[in-house]
Amino acid sequence: MVNDEKNTFQNGLLDGIRVVEIGGKVSAPYCGLTLAGLGAEVIKVEPLNGDVSRKIGPFPTENTDLEMSALYLALNRGKKSVTADFNNVSDIKALKNLVSTADVIIENCPLGFLKDHGFDYQALSMVNPNLIYGSILPFGDRGPYSSYLGDDLTIFHMSSVARGMASRGEIVSDRPVRSDGYQSDLVSGMTATTAIMLMIFNRFKSGVGGHVVISSFEAMVTMVVSGLAAVIFDDKDSETSDVPEESQSKPRAGAILGLLPCKDGYAAISPREDSQWKRWVEIMDDPAWTLEEKFATKIGRNDNEKELWEHMSEWTKTRSKSDVARVCQEKRVPCFPVNTIEDLLSDEHLNQREFFLTLEHPVAGEFDYPGFPYRISDALLPQNRKSSPMLGQDNNMLSSSGSPE
Repeated sequence: MVNDEKNTFQNGLLDGIRVVEIGGKVSAPYCGLTLAGLGAEVIKVEPLNGDVSRKIGPFPTENTDLEMSALYLALNRGKKSVTADFNNVSDIKALKNLVSTADVIIENCPLGFLKDHGFDYQALSMVNPNLIYGSILPFGDRGPYSSYLGDDLTIFHMSSVARGMASRGEIVSDRPVRSDGYQSDLVSGMTATTAIMLMIFNRFKSGVGGHVVISSFEAMVTMVVSGLAAVIFDDKDSETSDVPEESQSKPRAGAILGLLPCKDGYAAISPREDSQWKRWVEIMDDPAWTLEEKFATKIGRNDNEKELWEHMSEWTKTRSKSDVARVCQEKRVPCFPVNTIEDLLSDEHLNQREFFLTLEHPVAGEFDYPGFPYRISDALLPQNRKSSPMLGQDNNMLSSSGSPE
């Protein structure tokens, strides 16, 4: 539909959509956060002692107040909070009244938990036939692993993402490592957001809801598509770090790929093609060691990788990571600085785009929060400019049967 009027969606693309979020920690709250950022009203259902993320932190001080967890504050901006005990008949009744007014439920409870309490899709669709119900489960709701419990660490390693993280250059590891943060939970939350948005679009067309199940395991496996292709095309495992060099029949695709130490951190570089290598040598002012025969070809550089990185590091150690990245990019050599969190907070590009939001919380105080990585024309997105809710601050919504405001 074409509309010439600007700012058509004054309160966000999902204005008028009510979401009930049941679950905790990261995946479902991240999905709820994204939907709230698009204008939906998100009502977070917490146990009486709060979402588990309230206890995880990190905390700004030694005070571990439930209202001061950075993890909780970051993932729950712009939401409402009600508390309920699923073993309490009155609470279940009040929640079902709330669900009768909802458009979407997003949950990441253990498989079977909500069904045991009469809160699964089959039960709630009887209360609300047009309900869109999204379930985030470690391994989905069917299959040999479906009854298994799993967390971010489990999924990260089972998906093989960790196996591809062995670093080259000065930081060397021949063992899989885990990325910081909650990678699989965030990927699952974004996958859930995408699926629910498709369900909302379908409901606009057909008038019916439905149940969508997100498998965190499968969501993470989609992140290794290039690795899957390499294994299928080569008919062999492309990850060779556990294979002795003398038994490797093919040079690795990433002959030059890794981190170079700089005086203020690291720069990632990948001059893998011969033309890129030639320009990289020129950047280093044609050091004598580059004339040695063993460094003349990609295969030779691959076979002498350790010595190669030691030589290159001597040049980068005297320079800043931003200078190394800048001069490389000017010469069309793939390179970029490995930023720290402090670097991001002062990044000129992010600040110009107003990515970070400064919000005031009544207990935790004022902090900068990450915003959303998109802008949408003709839509004023709320961008979650409200702080995260206090525990149970909106319990009056249960006593009033969850009627829309």
